[in-house]
Amino acid sequence: MSVWTKLRRRILDAVLSALGLAPEEPRAAAPEGDCYGVGWESPAAAAPQSPDGEAPSAPSSAAESPDGEAPSSPIAPILFKFGGVKADPAEDARCRISGLKIGSTGLSFHWDGGIPAGWKRGATAKGPMVLACAFYWDERAGAWTGGKFDWIDESRTTRDFANIREGYGGWDAAAFFAAPRRAFCVASADGKYRSNLLSE
Repeated sequence: MSVWTKLRRRILDAVLSALGLAPEEPRAAAPEGDCYGVGWESPAAAAPQSPDGEAPSAPSSAAESPDGEAPSSPIAPILFKFGGVKADPAEDARCRISGLKIGSTGLSFHWDGGIPAGWKRGATAKGPMVLACAFYWDERAGAWTGGKFDWIDESRTTRDFANIREGYGGWDAAAFFAAPRRAFCVASADGKYRSNLLSE
């Protein structure tokens, strides 16, 4: 600050004091930049930087599977391709199954709730039943591919793969038995509803 500026400030302070007015308080310096703060770095811009100079990306909340591998959860696209039933059934929380075991000739599981009321059943020689549906993990499609391979009701907790092996309803037996993982669910006869999907 120059000598003349200091002198004028003192004269102004003396005049204000004589008039009973408080001298003006010095203003705090603005952030680096002009008086409007232009040039000030926002908090977002001051976020931590990664070693390569780029802001680190936010962690993903969804777990990702390695390329080409079946997801740890069986919930993935489900394609009903075989068995004569073209469907996209909605999962019905009332129908739950558990304890799936898949072998080379068939599978076994447990009913945790039975077949819900309102599910359409198909008329078979052994009585009204719903669909037993098997799937294999198709790496190229990135989906569970399969469909109906037999009928089932609450009195049965096992099914064999004889129909799949014989190519029933267009089943690709080679792909099913060579797949890294397989899965199972039951579905209503009209293909509108299904249980939870279990994978081995």
